Amino acid sequence: GGSFSIRENDALTSLTGLDNVTFIGEGLGIWGNDALASLTGLDNLTSIGGNLNIGLNAPLVSLVGLDNLTSIGGYLSLYVNDALTSLIGLEGLTSVGGFLNIYNNNTLISLTGLDNIDAVSIDSLFINNNNSLSTCEVQSVCDYLAIPTGTIMIYGNALGCSSQTEVE
Repeated sequence: GGSFSIRENDALTSLTGLDNVTFIGEGLGIWGNDALASLTGLDNLTSIGGNLNIGLNAPLVSLVGLDNLTSIGGYLSLYVNDALTSLIGLEGLTSVGGFLNIYNNNTLISLTGLDNIDAVSIDSLFINNNNSLSTCEVQSVCDYLAIPTGTIMIYGNALGCSSQTEVE
């Protein structure tokens, strides 16, 4: 029912053993885990009542393991995951109850995986300083840009996603 943090575990390589977790009440933070390359083990997680923060996990290459996650009650923040090339694993996500924040993921090339989020559930959009990110025109982002309800900041990404105008 509360928050769950997995942080600063230098030798943690796997989340195996968390297979029975289906709901986290207040939020999930996975950050600063220098050996974590996979989120497999969270495969049965379907909803988070609060925020989802995933950052500073240098070897994390994808978000596979979150495939059954459908809703986040708060914001979604993905930051400084140096090996993250894809957001595949979030295709089941249909609602975010706050802002969507994706920044400083230097090898991320596409926002594919965020396609199914209902744009009405997003209250602000921040996509910045992802050096390789050139594909931002996924359905949820396009729908949000058509009916923005909050702040939009898109900058510092690769050509194709370097500004709001470019994404539109």
